[in-house]
Amino acid sequence: VHIPPEIDAETAQALGVIQADGIVKKGFGVYLTGRVVDRAFYQYTVPLVFSQAFNLIQEEPYFVERESGALSTVKTYRYKYPVATFYSKALTTYLQTLGFPTNRTETKIKRIPQKIRELPEELKHPFAIFYLAARAHRSRNVNNYPYIDILSESDAELLDLRSILDDLGIRGSIALRSESHSYRLHIGSGAVDRMWEMRLFDGNPTLKEDLRPYFVGRKPKPRLQYRK
Repeated sequence: VHIPPEIDAETAQALGVIQADGIVKKGFGVYLTGRVVDRAFYQYTVPLVFSQAFNLIQEEPYFVERESGALSTVKTYRYKYPVATFYSKALTTYLQTLGFPTNRTETKIKRIPQKIRELPEELKHPFAIFYLAARAHRSRNVNNYPYIDILSESDAELLDLRSILDDLGIRGSIALRSESHSYRLHIGSGAVDRMWEMRLFDGNPTLKEDLRPYFVGRKPKPRLQYRK
């Protein structure tokens, strides 16, 4: 296991995934749970990121089957969620020194650790790429605009993310909304345009391909003409 003396670009990438999808367990390591759509991301990208950052090799990611559907309905749907585990006490200790939570109560009120929030822009960029790769998804809407939504149990975490995006020069509509059991950071099309230009969606091929039709080959927006 390689624990870097300072956070570099490769470490920042791994920390983005851990912040988004990870649970840090004392004396155990890191447990990651993704979404159904992220199977390819977990099979190919996550192992490479952790290998480059910490020289950690995981076994093949496995998939946990869960049922979804109201008890009052006949239909239930089975989904397979990707799971990855990295066993390392040294990694756990390192993440604790950075300020990552190690229990469920802390996770619900977690923030992006201060040491990450204080990184220079060139390191916030790879952190943001892989946080978004693990957590962001395109919001479906009637106008087919490329809105992005990010969910979290912690509003403080999403406010920290909004601050990091602001530091990276992302401007536009970025609003925090309260859901029934979580919070949603809603990013409007103007901000998503800038994020695409900065290649902030390059970490997750599935998300990037979902957004590509809007950005590739589109006609430039007409400018308003004013009469003198």
